[in-house]
Amino acid sequence: MSKGDKSGEDALDEVLRELIITRPFKSLGHEESLVFFCKTIASALKAARVGIWRISKDRNQLTLEAMWDGQSRNVEKGTILSRDDARSYLDAVAEDYVLNISDAQNDPRCRELALEYLPKNNISAMLDCPIRTYRGLTGVVCIEHIGSLRRWSQKEVNFALAITGLVSLSIEHIQRTRAESSAAENLGRLRIYTELATDWYWQ
Repeated sequence: MSKGDKSGEDALDEVLRELIITRPFKSLGHEESLVFFCKTIASALKAARVGIWRISKDRNQLTLEAMWDGQSRNVEKGTILSRDDARSYLDAVAEDYVLNISDAQNDPRCRELALEYLPKNNISAMLDCPIRTYRGLTGVVCIEHIGSLRRWSQKEVNFALAITGLVSLSIEHIQRTRAESSAAENLGRLRIYTELATDWYWQ
């Protein structure tokens, strides 16, 4: 391992250590935190684009929740990929721990993506990690490299998995908060209906 490689690995460790200790994303809203994670990963791994996609319950659709494009410096969201657009990729995400893809155009897991999505965005390599919460598989962090092919090191893979773990915790917190809020609202409605029904009964 060269001295340059070593310093690069140390830099990844430092980024991860800082995130865990300071948790700067804790005070951010849901969308802001997703963008923060995308920017952090893109900067640390020198990746052109990093996106966080939500997977539908039936695992037939991907919806882009947030993507940071380092070249245009824009945040994107709302793109939808159906099973027809990404069948092999969706199946791979559901089965694999991490998708370490050094040649995306010729990887069988990207068969459908190679028809339009990959060439349209000039994507040559991908490093994708499934997002799992208490609800199971809920999404995927997609790290996209453009231009020449790229082999992801084990250190980069470990870093991506660690950050995805933080993304999972952040999304799980939002899911639980929303579920608790919904339960409280439903309980409030039930009390109102009960009171109305009781009033009607006595009248």
